[in-house]
Amino acid sequence: MLGIGGLNVDPYAGAAGTGRLRRLYVMPEARRQRIGLRLVMALLERAWPVFERVRLSTDTAAAARFYERLGFAPVTAPDATHILVLGADAINITGSR
Repeated sequence: MLGIGGLNVDPYAGAAGTGRLRRLYVMPEARRQRIGLRLVMALLERAWPVFERVRLSTDTAAAARFYERLGFAPVTAPDATHILVLGADAINITGSR
C-alpha cells in the first residue's frame, strides 16, 4: 500500500451535505508521484453525488499547499482548516477551478 485516505459525513459541521476528507497519507517514498492527487480525486468523485462541500483539517504547511492547489480554500474554524464547495463549475478532474 502506498497511500490511504477516507471520506465520511463531517461530524463537526453541524450542517447536512458536508463531508470530511480524513486521514490522507502517502508513504514518504511514494510522494511526488501524484498518488495523493489520485487519492483525493477518487474520494471527491465519491463525494460529488452525496455532499455539497468537503472539509478537512491539516496541521502542516505542505499539506495546506497541496489541498489549496486542488482548489480547497482555507477557512478559519476550530474544526477545519480547508473547504471545497462541490458543484458543476467548482472542480474538475485535474483539481483546478
